[in-house]
Formats: sequence, C-alpha cells, structure tokens
Amino acid sequence: MVMAGYPRWADLPGVAVREIVGRLPCEIDRANFYLVCRSWHDALVGIQLPVLPRQLPFLMQPLAERPSFCCILSGCASHPITIPLAFRHARYVGSYDGRMTFLSVFDQHQGRQHHIIFDLFDLGHYMLPSMIIVHDEAAPGELAQLRLQPFSIIAATLSSQPYEAGCVVAGIINLLHFPYELPKIAFWRIDDEVVMGYFDAEEVCWEVEDVLYHNGAFHFLTQGDHIRVGAPAFHRGGRAQVQWENRYFLPDGRAYEQYVKARYLVESRGDLLLVVRCSPHPGQPTSAFKVFQMVQPEVPDNNDDVVEYMWMELPSLDGRMLFVGRGCSRSYEAAQYPGFESGVYFCDDRVIAPLYPCTDCGRWTEAPPRVERCFPEQDPSNYSPQVNSKVVTRSTKENSPHRQRLLAMSPMHWPVAMWCNLIHLAKQGQQLTSPGSGGRISAVEGSPPLPAPMPKPMESICRLQILAHPEEDCQASSDACVGPAS
Repeated sequence: MVMAGYPRWADLPGVAVREIVGRLPCEIDRANFYLVCRSWHDALVGIQLPVLPRQLPFLMQPLAERPSFCCILSGCASHPITIPLAFRHARYVGSYDGRMTFLSVFDQHQGRQHHIIFDLFDLGHYMLPSMIIVHDEAAPGELAQLRLQPFSIIAATLSSQPYEAGCVVAGIINLLHFPYELPKIAFWRIDDEVVMGYFDAEEVCWEVEDVLYHNGAFHFLTQGDHIRVGAPAFHRGGRAQVQWENRYFLPDGRAYEQYVKARYLVESRGDLLLVVRCSPHPGQPTSAFKVFQMVQPEVPDNNDDVVEYMWMELPSLDGRMLFVGRGCSRSYEAAQYPGFESGVYFCDDRVIAPLYPCTDCGRWTEAPPRVERCFPEQDPSNYSPQVNSKVVTRSTKENSPHRQRLLAMSPMHWPVAMWCNLIHLAKQGQQLTSPGSGGRISAVEGSPPLPAPMPKPMESICRLQILAHPEEDCQASSDACVGPAS
C-alpha cells in the first residue's frame, strides 16, 4: 500500500534512475536493477552506462544451509547466487579468475569423492579426475606395479579457461589414506579421466603451499619461500613430462617477527609477489602481512649452475588491493575503485578437525597497520573453508548479447522466461528462490546425484594405455610423471 503524498518508486524520473544505476559499482547489483520494474527497465534501454572496472572477488561463506557470497563492492552484503543442490555442501578448494570454482563433492549414490570445476554464472560444471596412477616399489629386476589411488586437492589452478583447448590443471594434492605424507605436485589435462602420477618437491626440501600460473608456467611456492617452476608437456598415454626450474631465494631481507600462518604467490603489475600472513603465536588470529617482490638475479660470478633469487620487501602496497587464497590470489588497483584503499583481503582456510572455523577473515590495512573484521560473522562450518571467489555477470556489459536480450524483453514476459529457467534447473535437482515470491522451488530432497557435466574441449583418448604396456613406460625418464618423481 502506497501512502498518500508519496510518489511510487516506479514513477521515479528516468534521469534519477540512470543516475542511480550509474553509481552502482557491482555488476550483480546493476543486473538486478534492470529487473525491478518496467519503468526502470524502459528508462535504461539504449543508455550507455559508465564502464565498470573488473568485479572484485567475493568471500564465499559456507553457511549451514548453503554458501553465501559476500560482495565487497556492495558494502559486504550477500548476493543470492544459486548453487545446485548436489553442490550445496561441497568443499570449496579455490577458484579461477572469471567465475570458475574448484569443488570437492562427495557423491552418496556412488560412495566416492568427485573433483569438479563449477561455473558460478552458467551453473554448469566440468568433471576432474579423482584417481591417480602411482607406482608400488618393486624388487631389483622386477617391473614396478601400478595401481589407482584416490587423492584430494589442496589447491589448484588452470593454464586457461576450461572450455579452451589445451587447458592444463596443476594441483597440490594429498594421497588419501596417507595423511602424514607431504603434499605432492600433479598435472593433468581438463579432459583426463585419471592423473598419471605425481611429483615430489624434494629438491626444494620444503612442503608446497601455493600454486600460480605466471608467464606461461606453473609456479609452486614452498615453506622455505623457494619456487619450483614447471612447464608440463603431455605425451602418449596422458603422461606429463615437465621442464623444471628450481628458484632458490636467499634469506636476506626477510625477517618474520611473528609466526607465519601462510604464504601466497600473487601476480601484480607483471611482477611476482610473496605475501606472508602472520600471527603473534600459532593458533591465534591473523595480525599482520608482509609483502615481497621477486628480484631478478644477476649472472653468477662462479661456475655454479645454481641461480639465487631474492625477495625484496615492499615499503608499501602502493595502491594495490590484494586478495589472497591458495591457488586463487589476485591483485587490483585501488585507484579504479572510488572509496577503496590499498590493503590485503583474506579468508579463513584453516581446518581444525572436524570443523572449519571460518572466523579469521577480514582486511589488513597498512596506514596504520591493523586488521579490520569487515565481513559478516558466521559459525564454524562442517563442510568447507572460506574462499575468495569471483562471479562475473555478462548482463551489464554494453555489447553483451545477454544484456541486449534482457533489455529487449518486456517486463511482462520476464516471469515466463524466469519460470522456464527455474523448471529447467529444478529438473537438474537445483533449489532456487523465485524472484518476488519469497519461496523456494525444490525438485529433489536429500542428496541428489550429480548433474551431467558440461562438454569438454576435446575427447579423452589413450588415457589408460599405460596400463596395457607398463614395460614400455617404466623406462621413462625421471621427468615423466607416471609415479613419484623428484
């Protein structure tokens, strides 16, 4: 009921509507603005809106009912992003720039764990391997035995978008049933059904903590602040041969007065940054960050082939906004986001069995140095840690076909289009909130089977050929990834 003397929101002048939508910094807020009413929709048809900078990552909070996505551009408000019911309580491993998120899903119907890349915009997914081929040690003169072993992903990233041909996945993994072994490094193609072995990081000596794709190769960060660079090439049978480069960093210039909780690799302005997360003592909340830039080495004066690098501490962030997370750290320029300042945004990726605390998250600022708990509080989760994730909607891009269809559609037809989409998604076992109804549409109760995956860019061929000819492949070089290798 509209009170007398007050105009309806639908009667807002077109110039005011355009002024409001032009001040919305979030793509999702803009997209929702078009759907409020017909008069607002008509006021925006054919209007050239200011181009938005890149969407900042969201903080995925694993709430009891479903994940919630906290938007920094919207004042840390949560956006209602639809998640398929089968993925509602998946473990979030990380994300890839654009909108892709790595998930670990337990399928109760098959009784096994699945690794998935989930598209937060199109709601489709790509299946990843959940089994790896490993060697069993054999006596001298005998052939090594090969077996399939389940594994879990600690962190992962891609060489390109998963729908592009030649996409390679690099992961830091743990072999299941061997919890006390150090994490391994593994590579596989987006269409591989199994992973053909793994690599150890023994030459660098310390446990692998993070992975980043930079300058055409995968960079693995270790607890010693060293980097192992790998460029994989795949051959018959799905084996990966990797050209390795070990980058050793001198300890000069790095002093950690506090306990180091985590380390991250970030690409910023074409440079490689090391971001170190600290706390006063183990088990205490994050209190500070230190940021270092990799210094290119000079040619060594001696005949030693070992090239030593250095991490140079930055005196300031110099206008950078850093979002850190294993396998998914990103850098943005604060100058492109009015009202924002440089700082480090972080999430809680701890595991304190059997729960994920999800309390140590926020923003660290450097002037003065302090930690702000800027995200909504939440209870511990029993299915996933927090992650930084990014959702890109094409609806607000001026030349986007999706936006053109949206603007050309009359509001009286929106319910028909929406309900057709809801019915299609409900058939796939997804639970959605109907716009304007306040209710839910649920087609499946309990834990549904996984929906069909999206098509991959190429067909899988000769993936298990190695099993048919083990005597040939046991002669592979030490860089051939068919089992433990250094």
